[in-house]
Amino acid sequence: MAAARAPVDEGAYIRRTYAHFARNGVPNDGVDAGEEHTRHKHAPPLWDAPPASRVLPAHAFAQDLARQQSLDRFGFYDARPAHAHTEPLVLPRKAHAAKPPSVAHAQQVRSRTADTRRDARRVAKWAHMLELRDGRAYLHAPLAVVRRRVYKGIPDAWRGAVWFALAQHPDVQLPAEALRLPSVHDVQIDLDVPRTMRGHVHFHTRYGRGQCDLFTGLHAASLLCDECGYCQGMGPLLGTLLLYMVPADAYAMLAQLHTKYGFHDLFRPGFPGLRAELFVLHALLEHYTPRAAHALASCGVAPSAFATGWYMTLFSGVLPFATQLRLWDAFLLDGRDVITLAAVAVVRAIEPRLGTPPTDWAIEALSAPLLPESDDALMQWIASRLDDARTQRLLHDAHAAWAAHCADGTADDVFL
Repeated sequence: MAAARAPVDEGAYIRRTYAHFARNGVPNDGVDAGEEHTRHKHAPPLWDAPPASRVLPAHAFAQDLARQQSLDRFGFYDARPAHAHTEPLVLPRKAHAAKPPSVAHAQQVRSRTADTRRDARRVAKWAHMLELRDGRAYLHAPLAVVRRRVYKGIPDAWRGAVWFALAQHPDVQLPAEALRLPSVHDVQIDLDVPRTMRGHVHFHTRYGRGQCDLFTGLHAASLLCDECGYCQGMGPLLGTLLLYMVPADAYAMLAQLHTKYGFHDLFRPGFPGLRAELFVLHALLEHYTPRAAHALASCGVAPSAFATGWYMTLFSGVLPFATQLRLWDAFLLDGRDVITLAAVAVVRAIEPRLGTPPTDWAIEALSAPLLPESDDALMQWIASRLDDARTQRLLHDAHAAWAAHCADGTADDVFL
């Protein structure tokens, strides 16, 4: 009788695989799709293989040139969200002036071409607002000036440095031996890594540099907080950060999101922070879009049904990447109220088109990809609401009301 095989420690095998490829590299990283090793183990890595060459062979070089020509300015060869077969919901400049998606998309393309030219001028302006010390950028301009320019959009060349400065230079260290430490979440993280930002060239190759950095950072993050562990929303957050900073800084930023920006309460069991934000969102919808709020409530559609992912991932895979970055800029300055107001702007866009009673279209629209007619108009509206005393009072009162419900044990009764 054949001897029974010893049980495989899946987590250890997964960590060993990522550590191997992080050290040795993958042939044709960024060009080839790569080979799967951790989800099925019939073809384990060649553990004693020499490091992969960084020089692309002729055929891969030709493929790489062709791929580079297809990339957008952020490095996506396919920037469509997973549900892109659905016609996007256009967020118009003005609530009653929605344009067809094809027209809005063409307008966005023209606008972003102009943004590229404007970025060159803004790079110089931001350089004057930043002081470089010890390899870090520090803001030394009046807050009003910083805020005005943040809402106009941080130039891509400065984005990583400015994000790090806005987050107050987090100093959490990525454990040097992170992959030697076990995590009960390793199997789930491994499943999610190849699904994260899969249309971006940096994360294209299985076990390539991007995927190894993503796995290592998420594995370390799962050990950061016993309550939160790992939550799937962390992947798009870390993936976005990895496009703008080195892995150690991206991990420090993820830790800062957890602590300073309140993602601890968004991610921990019961999602208390998410419940609070959805309660606040409902209060603002009743004020800014009363007809939409009533119509959605009448057919049983609560904010939790459409806005949960918006908060957990900062609209990842929902808004165009360029728009997501603009929200990141503002969010790192002004916090989660930016996401709440962005959510209000989305519902405000569909309000003029709601039937009575609301049709299935409204529910489908809130699950569709979103296409702002103008990123500038969206961000200016958010900034103007944050500057508005009445909005600030609404936000304060809604947060206070939720805290009171939590204190007297009635939160479950009022949560929608």
